[in-house]
This record gives sequence, structure tokens and C-alpha cells, in this order.
Amino acid sequence: MLKQHLPGLPTHPWRRLDGLTVASSHLQATPQGDAYQLDLVLSNRHAASVAQPWLDLELSDTQGRPLLRRSLSPDALLSPSALAAGEQRRLQAVFRVEGNSAVGGYVIHLFHP
Repeated sequence: MLKQHLPGLPTHPWRRLDGLTVASSHLQATPQGDAYQLDLVLSNRHAASVAQPWLDLELSDTQGRPLLRRSLSPDALLSPSALAAGEQRRLQAVFRVEGNSAVGGYVIHLFHP
């Protein structure tokens, strides 16, 4: 089957965030206690494929003070570059926090660089 590219249509997935949501997320210390593991489910509510966004992760201590901010690329999350229409994708990241501060909370933002 021959695929044709129509003029004016993108050849790569759209970079849209408005239909993407973090359906669920969970942050916990690893069993060894020397790192944290973030598990989340990213949901595409669009009727078309969209580009996998980057994740901006902000950790705070138990007093609400910033501990760590990381931007995680699709490659770092071992994720393909696009989410199919209606897809829900499980993502995971493991990372270390310097010092002995306990993590009290986290915020996840989606973005395209």
C-alpha cells in the first residue's frame, strides 16, 4: 500500500497538551530506601495520535520547600514518541534525591520543549 503525504498536513504527531492528562500517579521510596520511583498513567483523550510530552517533576520536602526539579524526556521514560488516539500509557522513572530530606509532595507538569 502506498502512503501519500498530503500538502499542509504534519508528518509527525501533533504537539498538543490540551487532551492529555495524568490519569493517576504515585511516588514512593524504593525498597532499598536510596531512591524514589514515580509511576504514572498518561491518557490521550484526542481522536488522533499526539506527541509524547516531557514531564516536569517538582519534589518538595515535608515543609513544602523545593527539593528537586527534573525534566524527563520521552527517552528517559523509555516511551515511544507518540500516544495513539485514546491510549493510556504507564510510565515510570527512578531517581535519587540528594541529602536526607524526606519527600513530602510532588507536582507533575506536561510540556513540549
